[in-house]
Amino acid sequence: MVDIKDFKGIIELNNNSVSLFPGTKIIDVLKELENDNKELMVFPSSYHIATVGGYIGAGNVGIGAFQYGYFYHKALLSAKIISPKAEVELRGDDILGIAQAAGTTGVVTRAEFSTVNKEDWEEQVVFCKDISCVMSTMKLLLSDPMKTRRVTIEDYDTFTRVTSKDGDRWNVILSSKLKLGTRIDKIFDTIAFAAIYVYFNRKSPFKNYHYEAKLIDLKSFLEISTILKNKLGSSIMIHGDVMIIKSQPIVYSVFMSDVENFDLIMSILRDYGYYYNLHSYQINDYHEDPYVMQKIIELKRKVDPLDILNRGKVRF
Repeated sequence: MVDIKDFKGIIELNNNSVSLFPGTKIIDVLKELENDNKELMVFPSSYHIATVGGYIGAGNVGIGAFQYGYFYHKALLSAKIISPKAEVELRGDDILGIAQAAGTTGVVTRAEFSTVNKEDWEEQVVFCKDISCVMSTMKLLLSDPMKTRRVTIEDYDTFTRVTSKDGDRWNVILSSKLKLGTRIDKIFDTIAFAAIYVYFNRKSPFKNYHYEAKLIDLKSFLEISTILKNKLGSSIMIHGDVMIIKSQPIVYSVFMSDVENFDLIMSILRDYGYYYNLHSYQINDYHEDPYVMQKIIELKRKVDPLDILNRGKVRF
């Protein structure tokens, strides 16, 4: 085990990028960038505790994903790694070999991220009585995605428990320049992406709390969510963060319920062709992008063929 928490700090700050040591906390980077009215292009919702190396090794989405997709599509420009057989600088597609790779291909020693201008986004909620309202709201947001930083869709049960405010059957929470809904106090720190199931791990209404998180296309997410709410009602809570991945709206979908309901939940997901094992210790079972997984395996074979780094966590 290698502790790199003191291997931290900003190496170089340019107009449109910042180079960082892996132990640097994301929140410290954001504070420094704020002095120049900048922020990271994409960064994790867990930015209060996340480090640069942790985000690269275990993350993929985050704040800004509605505009720019996964952090490794545009936000991560380059990285240096140390591996058992080589010290390598990665750029372009090669950088995908460390993306959500759980440290199996190298120890990151330096990473360069894109920055963007920090803007005043207004947090709002659009209250929807039905799915057609959600779809029409999403159509407006997707018509010009650069005007919106974050979008989350929640059912009544999730929204009311997180915000302690009254909601509707479906609620579209957005951080945007567009004026589409009712202004709301800042809540994204609590609900975005993985933060939602961590939050309910402590405050769940379910006796035997369990969750599954999957990437689902927007249309399927709305159809699956409708089926699950009709079958389980308040016995399931649904949360979805909307991103644009390869020009398509994709939802980081979180389903939370009692563990005994997951046979039904997983069967419906499989009916739509969605299945991977989020809780597996091997990244092959939960990595969403086959091409990125291919690049991880290629790099692993090149720099760590004896599987010394995080042994057994990747099949290669």
